[in-house]
Amino acid sequence: VVRVFAEAMFELHARDRGLHRLLFEEAPLPRATRRRLDGVERQAVERVESYLRARPDLTRRDPGLAAAVIVQCIEGITHKLVVHGDGEPDTRRYVDEMVALVTAYLAS
Repeated sequence: VVRVFAEAMFELHARDRGLHRLLFEEAPLPRATRRRLDGVERQAVERVESYLRARPDLTRRDPGLAAAVIVQCIEGITHKLVVHGDGEPDTRRYVDEMVALVTAYLAS
């Protein structure tokens, strides 16, 4: 599940790195667009939280907070490494690292 999420986030950010940086860092977003993006983020957190609640073997005390941490972690790191990284990012290596990071967090 983590691998699929990380791959999707990577693809979203890598599609057009320059445009992504321009839209999310340099141009002000219209309020309607910001609300829509916030809604998509909330849905992602809700879905991750539902997954965590369905997995009692995972040890996080607060699945809602854990879900928010996971979503923000993957989005933030992806944005920084893919949009601001040098050269073409290696999808497989990036995704492997995201999987290792999130699964270690969930297993701790």
